[in-house]
Amino acid sequence: MKMSNAFRVAKESAVKAFDAFRIKIGFDPSVFRVRLGGPETTNQIVASLGFPVNGYIVQEDFPLKSREIEKVEIELVKPGKYIKNEKEGLAILAEHKLERPTYEHALRFAEQYGRIAIFFKREKIIFWHKPVNAQGYGLQVMCLSRYPKFRFLDLCSPHNGFGHDYNCVLAGVRPHK
Repeated sequence: MKMSNAFRVAKESAVKAFDAFRIKIGFDPSVFRVRLGGPETTNQIVASLGFPVNGYIVQEDFPLKSREIEKVEIELVKPGKYIKNEKEGLAILAEHKLERPTYEHALRFAEQYGRIAIFFKREKIIFWHKPVNAQGYGLQVMCLSRYPKFRFLDLCSPHNGFGHDYNCVLAGVRPHK
């Protein structure tokens, strides 16, 4: 067995063990506790990620203000169908009783969970926040691309749909109880 294959197998088994542990202690593997708030700006978070980021994800277009820390739960859901537009994407979140995320949810999720493998074997996590016209690039939402050897925090157009990408999951926010 090649050394790179040995590392891949070890990493996959560690991820399975991590998921199994989370399930055993009562965690839903599709739900992630995420810390929002703090003093960091978008540029500071992006610089700390340790993987590539779309150059249009900057403080100017995705402003974060220093604020008190709060914890939220982000749930990942499989759409199960071709998503044609924003309305359909938000309807899927509503079916699961999830709220629309903000771009801060996307940034903080990438910061806290972007480098780890996740239970879903999907390549892209779509954060359907209110679209932002990032530096004239057009209305965009953040998505975290997660390939086996590559992570990338990117922008996607929600108005073109994600039907070409059956390998996506949607991120929604669980309402506060």
